[in-house]
Amino acid sequence: MRQQLFSGNEENMFSIIGPILLDLILYHDRASCEPATVASIITFLAGANPLQLAPIPGVPLDTSQIEASIADQKAESSCLFNRFNKQQSEAIKHWLQTVLLWQVPHLPEDEVKSALAYWETK
Repeated sequence: MRQQLFSGNEENMFSIIGPILLDLILYHDRASCEPATVASIITFLAGANPLQLAPIPGVPLDTSQIEASIADQKAESSCLFNRFNKQQSEAIKHWLQTVLLWQVPHLPEDEVKSALAYWETK
């Protein structure tokens, strides 16, 4: 079911995101729960507020294409997430707050905080 979230079918996403988040609350610490799955869900939920690129000291990079891609991602995610009602947004916010309490090493805490910053405004 977790993989269906990323299938591109928006209507499908609205019916399965709740069970996926519940599943991850219940089973996030079990071996059957891939750390990459949790990280992917967090990245998805942070899509409207992705992490900023960290510059590499002494390495000049043209980041214009990456920044354009991030801007597109933010716009698409914001458009999609605006379709969530207040209760759904609150549930996602509380889920992200719960994730911060897990304190397991494989979670991208900075990305959880980025996602949470977005969902707290919804």
